[in-house]
Amino acid sequence: MPKDPFRTRIARAGLDSLMRDPRYWDGTHPQHGALVDMVQRGFQIVFDGPDDRARRNPARIGPPPRPGLLDSVLTDTMETRERFEAAPSAERERQGRRVMLSALRADNFPLPPGLESEDDNLGTPAPKPPAPQPRREQNNEDGLLAQNRPGAPFPHPTPPRRPQSLSSPPAAPATPTGQAQPSDPWPASPVSNRFREEIHNRESQVNNYRAVNGDAWGRYQLTGIARQQIGLQRADGSFTGKYGVNSRDEFLKNRKAQEQAFADYMADNLQQLRAKGATNRIGQRIAGIRSNFTVTENGLLAAAAREGAGATNLYLKHLERHGWKSDASTFPSSPPPLRDSFLAIETRLREFENIRHHK
Repeated sequence: MPKDPFRTRIARAGLDSLMRDPRYWDGTHPQHGALVDMVQRGFQIVFDGPDDRARRNPARIGPPPRPGLLDSVLTDTMETRERFEAAPSAERERQGRRVMLSALRADNFPLPPGLESEDDNLGTPAPKPPAPQPRREQNNEDGLLAQNRPGAPFPHPTPPRRPQSLSSPPAAPATPTGQAQPSDPWPASPVSNRFREEIHNRESQVNNYRAVNGDAWGRYQLTGIARQQIGLQRADGSFTGKYGVNSRDEFLKNRKAQEQAFADYMADNLQQLRAKGATNRIGQRIAGIRSNFTVTENGLLAAAAREGAGATNLYLKHLERHGWKSDASTFPSSPPPLRDSFLAIETRLREFENIRHHK
């Protein structure tokens, strides 16, 4: 699986953009199958490690794409972490869309009508896809999935012919912050529904509770370090039995355990943030790369969930030394992951500033 956070995020943004095409969600559209095949191929290009062969379906889509294809496209398109991290969500999707379409072309994959000649220039809006055919019949259960998918353009009567890597349980209808969703596996969670949903949308939107990206598992993409932090696993990788979980598969199948694990992870991160003095910066105004924002407990927890409490505190100390003005050119260049981490932390602090984490 890809290990470069930037590589993963820009590819995910591009695939999310491609999956917003109405043809992908309309099973009655004549080009529906072509859109699903294209997205499946995109996943194959992203997840090109030797351990990911099981995700592929060569009988339908052809032989596996050559390893390193996405990396070479990223080099050719000259996309940068700084530009991606500082961009708003819509611009990120356009950057990712450009990268994924370029990768598909380099793979000689036949793109569906309307996409084969889409302008590579990010300044040119993508053309609108052909309108889907009229709906034939409504399946209430499948309609619920389509209508409540984050970012879905309109309700759809039938689900797409999903690739194996996209299978996930139907999403629950959105509810006000702090209220339990009908399908909430653990209504007693102290973490607000909206906060959980926003974290989920940024971590595992496609695969939900069964998502696996290298060492990151589940709806909230808890890494090995995070799982050790909350006592789910020992340092040698063995399971402690906490939450009734004794294997990776059990964890991925146990939705309640994942919600309990995330709540414990949040609580532990809050303790660490307090111990390190990061919470003393709450209320501090920061001149960010994209826009100004205020440090809040909500943002700190979202940043720590993504990059860890330690890295979040290092970011704040760095900005304090620079007069609370963020400038990517001043971020530490060694080790390289820390620079990328600072960009991701700032994004989380800004985006989660006013998303309340507690019920």
